[in-house]
Amino acid sequence: MAAPVAAMELEELQDVTEHAPLRVEDATAQKPGAQAQLSAASRDDEGELGLVLRPQVSVGLPIEAELGLGVDTTLLSQSNSFGPVEGYALKELVSEGSWSPALGVKATVMPPHEDVGFASQLGLLATWSFGAATRAHVNAAYQPQNNAGDRFLVGVSADRVIASSLMLVGDVYYERMFDEAMSSIVSDIGAAVPLGEAVKLQGVAGVQRTPDGIAPRFLFGITASP
Repeated sequence: MAAPVAAMELEELQDVTEHAPLRVEDATAQKPGAQAQLSAASRDDEGELGLVLRPQVSVGLPIEAELGLGVDTTLLSQSNSFGPVEGYALKELVSEGSWSPALGVKATVMPPHEDVGFASQLGLLATWSFGAATRAHVNAAYQPQNNAGDRFLVGVSADRVIASSLMLVGDVYYERMFDEAMSSIVSDIGAAVPLGEAVKLQGVAGVQRTPDGIAPRFLFGITASP
């Protein structure tokens, strides 16, 4: 999950940051066409140290909507695993205006996997542009789960283009699991840069704070558009 400098168009900024490996996402849908992404994280969503590889494919539709499918593969941790598979649909509800943000809704489904039952998530996304090179994003989502604690997630992020096409990105993300009264705060900062017209590279470093302590985390991603 989604800005120019000088003569660059705002649409080109979206091209730089689209699908950066951050938790807080852009409210605007991917432009029509297909994309493939591979991201790698040093910790999973629960904060366990390991290697999480996530291949994902997505398709932008000409109705300001986006469909995607991805899978997490956890390696080099206490429990190597393949999955779960995750599918999503994102619909841009309102385009950004002079004084109003772009608004979108994202629905995600995760089929049963191992000891975790079917799960779904519904999120609201907003994106504001400030000038030609800076944007801010706000996300809120709720994830009910059959045999695991329901989760509420909220986050904010910002991105800014510098040095022509280099994009700086950062976010803060809060997640709370209601049944277990557990919560975590993730904060990241990183950069995204295009490698030619069809490939983009992102790198992020951050920390994950839980009641058990603070742990560093690292994410990297590469996106290709055929």
